[in-house]
Amino acid sequence: MNRAEMLADLFAFNAGWTRNAVKDMPAELRAWKPDAEANSIDVTLWHVARMTDIFLTRFLQGREQDEEIWFAEGWAERSGYDPRGLGIQGMGGVIGYTPREVAEIPDFGLETLLAYFDASTEAFCDYLREINLRSDLMEFDRSLLDWALARIDKGGTGESTRKPLKWLQGRDGFLDSLLQAEDEVD
Repeated sequence: MNRAEMLADLFAFNAGWTRNAVKDMPAELRAWKPDAEANSIDVTLWHVARMTDIFLTRFLQGREQDEEIWFAEGWAERSGYDPRGLGIQGMGGVIGYTPREVAEIPDFGLETLLAYFDASTEAFCDYLREINLRSDLMEFDRSLLDWALARIDKGGTGESTRKPLKWLQGRDGFLDSLLQAEDEVD
């Protein structure tokens, strides 16, 4: 098993744990927010599925927004929710949404949320298990990721709004880690 396969298994394990944590949770609890600017569990679950979908389709595969699972598999049409144009770079993944835009995210229902969550998780894990790290990741389009990472500093003041994940530090930290790990396995 190589590191990409290990990452896929870890991602799938965490997704399964998340799924099990919410599958029997009452709708009222999933919709609860501790304050007006917080996200509910349902919004957070949708955000995780969306960002997985966006990261896979646009960052790793270099494909267009219309090819994301949310659009290509009809989730937007069936749910009546098209998030294009919202949030950072119009990605529609909740990051950068105004409180009003978050409030306008519909109640998809648990079945729909988990089905989309499962679809994005499965596609991401399948991709990781199938890629050739040497050739596929060398074609990685970093433009959107670079744009997002540049905004970690609050307004350019140098005050960090959050601690970047270790694998995001450095221009090619994530890719370098995967390629270095692949070298260790070879």
